[in-house]
Amino acid sequence: MSADVLLIMPKIDEGKDFHHFPFGCLALAASLEKLGIEYDIFDERVDAADLAIAKLPGYRVVGVSMFTGYQTTRGVHWLRTIRTLNPDAITIVGGPHVTALPQQTAQSDLVDYAIAGYGENSFANLVSNILQARDSDRARLLNTPGVYADRAGNAVGWPTPKKYNDIGWAPLPYHRIDVASYLNPETRRVMYVSQYGCPALCTFCATPETRKWTSKPLELVYQDLELLDALSTFRQLCFFDATLFTNRARTMQLIQHLDDRFPGRQWLADARAAELIRYSDEDFQKIKRCRADLKMLVVGLESGSEYIAEKIVKKGKGHLKNFYEIAKRTHAAGIAMTSGVVFGFPGESANDLKMTNDYIAEIRKIHPGFRISTTFFKPLPGTELYDQVTANGYMRANSLEEWADFGGGNHYNYNEWNDVPWMSSAAQKEYLAEYRRFMDVHGEIVT
Repeated sequence: MSADVLLIMPKIDEGKDFHHFPFGCLALAASLEKLGIEYDIFDERVDAADLAIAKLPGYRVVGVSMFTGYQTTRGVHWLRTIRTLNPDAITIVGGPHVTALPQQTAQSDLVDYAIAGYGENSFANLVSNILQARDSDRARLLNTPGVYADRAGNAVGWPTPKKYNDIGWAPLPYHRIDVASYLNPETRRVMYVSQYGCPALCTFCATPETRKWTSKPLELVYQDLELLDALSTFRQLCFFDATLFTNRARTMQLIQHLDDRFPGRQWLADARAAELIRYSDEDFQKIKRCRADLKMLVVGLESGSEYIAEKIVKKGKGHLKNFYEIAKRTHAAGIAMTSGVVFGFPGESANDLKMTNDYIAEIRKIHPGFRISTTFFKPLPGTELYDQVTANGYMRANSLEEWADFGGGNHYNYNEWNDVPWMSSAAQKEYLAEYRRFMDVHGEIVT
């Protein structure tokens, strides 16, 4: 018996040989399994497109995930392909781009339903009703939080609660994908998501605007990791959470589990300075002593200018002081630390970049092994800074198709110069000079 539902993970960018798992598809798949609904997963990054195209006419429902940027371009490509090969299929789209712009997305002729926010419950319930031939009762379907559809030229739906308390957590069906196709044979690194969202209010990041922080039960995390280990025998475990360290008690319990269950392996995680500052020196020493070695701790910096960090990006009062203290503590504990620097924020000047240059020089003195990656700010819908730049006329896409055309123009490129359209030509020239000085001074620690 063929499956009724196809879940599509479009390409996120081009030219990558190894990828993270299709977490969104896996989460939705887990919710479908609980209802006994048959499904397939097609990940354009690793699966042969011709096989998906050949089977496409047989599905009654097709779900497509989209993140703003190149993946939206590819998502629209697949939606058009669906309309051509299987015009009767019900298309459901979700993901960060849709969460930020559900009404705009639902207005596309390529889309039957758009789902914003956590999709496990809403997607599974919507699919179940469609498969039971109850799709005609549209009014009832649109009473589901987060489900949007276009009716007579108007996109309607219920707003999505920023925090769902009724996520039906379930083990991720890793056995339904070819785990080996995602592994770098040299690192054998796997990625895992143990928490959704982030409690921070950063104005450039779409996560806190649309999805508040919530965590999986640790027993389920342990169960997922056992299955991942059985399928991959991983050597490195990368926690793909926006921040792993929000709940200290939970984090330390998880680290103890890694010590007990995965000695000799390595792990990586992201953190916020505002959270790590609550951890004691003893905590850092315990983290370092864990027999599963913390290969890299990634702590968000963004800018070394207090004005940019606190007023523009809203990293929180005392962010630079906290970050400095964490750099001292991690070095004392022998923990490798890296961070990200974002250039070209709206309102940023060459002098702000000079402050970042000077600040990182100070961090390098107290943590000689400190490393950074760099990128330029790109406005993501659903964020405060996106609203600011669009209000000032710097960019505006008014439909899903226009976002698809824009595509890679809003994609993050790492460790290379990008023009900054909200700067005057004179200001950008001055900023470029400071950027070059930054790279001259710190290029050796850019990864």
